[in-house]
Amino acid sequence: MFKFNLNIPKGTNKKNSGFALVELVVAIGIITTILFSALQFINTTTRAMRTERYIREATLLMAEGEDAVKFLRDAGWNTYISPITPETTYYLSFSGSNWTFGTSDSGPINNHYTRSFVFHQVFRDASGNIVQSGGSADANSRRVTATLSWQGVTGPQTLSNDFYVNNILRN
Repeated sequence: MFKFNLNIPKGTNKKNSGFALVELVVAIGIITTILFSALQFINTTTRAMRTERYIREATLLMAEGEDAVKFLRDAGWNTYISPITPETTYYLSFSGSNWTFGTSDSGPINNHYTRSFVFHQVFRDASGNIVQSGGSADANSRRVTATLSWQGVTGPQTLSNDFYVNNILRN
């Protein structure tokens, strides 16, 4: 058998006895700082990813709404678009296999988003150009303001877009 004989005189380490405690406190401080920084990074990254997801989903829902308005235009201008009261907020709903407009909100989309549309009268000058004031009302054109709102990570968020629909099929 091997036998180790360590001849460490007693009392020689009294001078350094508090140094190990200081090293331990410094090490805990460094580890805590690193962990706190890592958690902050993870939190920031998670919030950014969630915000990006909401914006991506909102963009897709906005495009879906614009396509639904154009679908209704094609299905019958005189049935779906012409009877809409200008400057009134409308909401889309999907029942059965059809889109419909209504003035009451049917509830949040995906429990999160609210999508609305406001149809505006379009005015044209004598040359047929769209004008902001004056001119005559164009019965075959509407400017549509589509708005999508939701409660985001940093507070209320809104996405809005204006587009035109025209009675291209003369129906």
